[in-house]
Amino acid sequence: MSELHTEMNKTLDAEQIKKVVDGISDRDVRALLMRYATYLRTMNRSELTLRWYLGDVSEFLMFAESEGYSGIEGLKTLNRKVLREYLSLVRSKGLKRVSIARKISAVKSFFKWLFNQGIVENVNITITELPKKENKLPVLISSENMLKLLGEFKPESPIEKRNFAIISFLYGTGARVGELVALNVGDIDFKTGLVKL
Repeated sequence: MSELHTEMNKTLDAEQIKKVVDGISDRDVRALLMRYATYLRTMNRSELTLRWYLGDVSEFLMFAESEGYSGIEGLKTLNRKVLREYLSLVRSKGLKRVSIARKISAVKSFFKWLFNQGIVENVNITITELPKKENKLPVLISSENMLKLLGEFKPESPIEKRNFAIISFLYGTGARVGELVALNVGDIDFKTGLVKL
């Protein structure tokens, strides 16, 4: 995690936002980023979204400055090549796809806001493809451990019996919790023992 994001992990007030944007040398761009922070707040973005977006956009803008794109004029001339170089740098840090996607989303959101404010004439920096999120398979409990768990269950009260039935059903069917919650008595065929999910 960058120092910028470490600083952002606190509840943001105006002074903390100022600290984050102070890494940007151009005063006008810093002021724009402060206005963008206000915009995010008016859109009822969560503190977490605000923290990460401002940190990600600040990080990108500092990179752009280091590549010679400084000030408002620099923002107007930024192009996809600069964003690709930035993404290459970000990827080289070994970040997860979801973090890279968030960084792209933050930069896209900022430039869309700049366009809507009339600050840039076109959004020539946008990248349409976000990195695909990794689809990790869930870690399953072994059959041996599940049988051991169910064997320890001694349901006596109605609530304990219900909980035992829930755990047994979820494990035995592979159903999702949402499917279980949406289940109605009419979805169960008591003759065949089949459940319609």
